[in-house]
Amino acid sequence: MMVNVLRRYPIALNIFWVFLVILVPTPLLLALFVSMGSIATDQRLLIAAGIIAYTWWLLAVFLSTRPKWLERAVGLPKMYLLHGCLGVIALVLAFLHEHYMVSMGQWIIVTGKLAWYLTLFGVLFAAFFMSGWIVDHFPTAANVKIRMQKVIKHQFSIWIHRLNIVAILLVWLHVELIGRVNGHLMFMVLFELYTFGVLGYYGWYKLDQKEGKMAGKVVKNRRLNAKTFQLTLEFQDNVPNLLAGDFLFFTFPTLSQETHPFSLTNKPSEKSHVVVLTIREVGDYTKGLSAVTVGSSFYAEGPFGQFSRIIESEPEKDLTLIGMGTGVAPLMSIAKRYHSRRNIHLIWTVKNKEDEFFRSELENLNDNRLKSFIQVGRVTTYELSQLLSEREIKENRFFVVGSSLAVLSVERSLKQIGVSKQNLSDERLTM
Repeated sequence: MMVNVLRRYPIALNIFWVFLVILVPTPLLLALFVSMGSIATDQRLLIAAGIIAYTWWLLAVFLSTRPKWLERAVGLPKMYLLHGCLGVIALVLAFLHEHYMVSMGQWIIVTGKLAWYLTLFGVLFAAFFMSGWIVDHFPTAANVKIRMQKVIKHQFSIWIHRLNIVAILLVWLHVELIGRVNGHLMFMVLFELYTFGVLGYYGWYKLDQKEGKMAGKVVKNRRLNAKTFQLTLEFQDNVPNLLAGDFLFFTFPTLSQETHPFSLTNKPSEKSHVVVLTIREVGDYTKGLSAVTVGSSFYAEGPFGQFSRIIESEPEKDLTLIGMGTGVAPLMSIAKRYHSRRNIHLIWTVKNKEDEFFRSELENLNDNRLKSFIQVGRVTTYELSQLLSEREIKENRFFVVGSSLAVLSVERSLKQIGVSKQNLSDERLTM
């Protein structure tokens, strides 16, 4: 019940996030301030800023483990958004605490400053190389990132981001050294539980990579054109709860230990143990993946995704699917699953004619309930206004998938012609 409410009503989701970020630091604040009595009343706000920053960093670490129960309720993109926002806002609170708080003792000062500068570096690095927000909104930044990624590889970025764990341990040591804090038993018990509960769970999640993950073999590697290929993967067992439009995080050990998300292209069945991935070569990892051989093993975590759950929660709505490039992959999965039950309008834009590798498949799917349109080049606002009927604009549920810049551009156009923000869902290929 709660999951459906969070999915359907954005205000309920916002209230949930506010409740969560307020609830997490509250036990620590109460335990310390009640125990302190009238001590250091003039610095309570700065102490609170430090505690809140620390607990929010721990919450961000917990969210990075992608807990399935939470992902199913709110979606992975929103979890990542909160993860990033918590890191940035906590950094501001930590600055206030570090800059204005009176500290006694050399090592207390050193550990606090080291933690703050390390976190500052981590947040700035992640904002550019790992978050999509900056490159989504500034094309120049996107071009710079592409050039720098030739030197700074994805796996290196992940290890840099993990320096946040070192920063958390420095804060833990910082608190342990403060005499006027470490004497408050209830606070210290909670502080240790928070710290090592989250870090222990994170360590178990990272170190035990194969535990709880699904294993399988590559059964087919098919080239679609010069830059795009399709992998058919067979799991050892059925994939539970796999729905149309979902994606999973895959690891191919023969290539590297990196984990990357890919959406399924095929229509999943109730006893689904085969998935098809459509992948474009856009970097070293996907270029290497294009050469993976039949019989190679893989591990997968998931599934993740919200598209089918949104569709099922709105049985009265028809669908408009807009895909750019290989962003059409999860939309093909949805079209195959729902075209016999819903009216579907699929719009697919590609860079050139050679990229129309699903044209014949779409033509075979076309019937009185599914219509498709393929265009070379980006679709404009005017073209969308001509392609979509007034009823589709006002009533349909829209799903938009592609690169972040392309998705944002299409969504701006859709809003300009009258599509409600509440009817827009997207998946941006930046993770």
